[in-house]
Amino acid sequence: MKSATNTNKPYLPNELLELILHDPYAVDTIGTIHVTSISYYKVSGGAEHEYIVLQVEDDQGRFRNYLKLDRCPQPGQELPAPRVWLGPEKNWLDIVQDDQPIETPEENSERDSFLVSGSGLSSFYQDKSALLASVKFTKHRPVLEELVVLAQVVSANQPRYELFRTQCYWYAFTIWQVLKLNFSESAEWPEIDGAGKNGAMPWVEWRKRTLPVDKRVQITHLHADLAAKACIAWAEFKEQSDKCQQSYGAQATQVRLQKAEEQRVHAEEECVRAEKEVANLQRENEKLRHRLQSMGG
Repeated sequence: MKSATNTNKPYLPNELLELILHDPYAVDTIGTIHVTSISYYKVSGGAEHEYIVLQVEDDQGRFRNYLKLDRCPQPGQELPAPRVWLGPEKNWLDIVQDDQPIETPEENSERDSFLVSGSGLSSFYQDKSALLASVKFTKHRPVLEELVVLAQVVSANQPRYELFRTQCYWYAFTIWQVLKLNFSESAEWPEIDGAGKNGAMPWVEWRKRTLPVDKRVQITHLHADLAAKACIAWAEFKEQSDKCQQSYGAQATQVRLQKAEEQRVHAEEECVRAEKEVANLQRENEKLRHRLQSMGG
């Protein structure tokens, strides 16, 4: 993990997976770094950004760190805050019509990212944040790569940042719900109080906004579908990681080097043995030549 990433740099879910898979040392740690807890935070003020924080540690308890997972507009492409409700004559629903979703002009895969802490949990608190919910895994703890795969599945499902539908509220809540489905027996899951709401429209639960008309589904069905896809994606990732470990993982490479060294030593020993046999044959041949000369004289 350490060799594959730099601290204080955000990584897209798929980018982080690729870095782990293709680093000879990191690929060998797959499955050894466990998520011990996840927390749901909400920034106080402004757009009231919501995000997830993961606490991770290795299976030996020697390494511990934090990662932040969230969906954000790219720098310079921030979207304006919702208009404040002005009364019944100014219906706020005109800005969230199903047939007119507000979208950014480009795909949103670069907006969903993991930030690896460089100085503990405090490095994420540039703004004042409120802890809305927290879960500690007591058994069957998920591993880090499993959560990164899950985040990638959620990102791929709705890659566009839509201010009134698939924004940070939707992303954090969806991640949380899919985790809850896949690890329901690993922890006690509390209700998230106050999530998905903004002070401009406190009565609207943005995290529960339905999808556009052409993709309308029950949100619980969406979560179940994503949970199933995450399980399939994780199985595929493990199969791929096994191949990578055998191909160029540090441990497998060390085994191959050790085997090559053993073969080299064996070859040198065989060479020495062959040289001794040649020398013995030469001595025997010389003795035979002298004997024949003696008989001829």
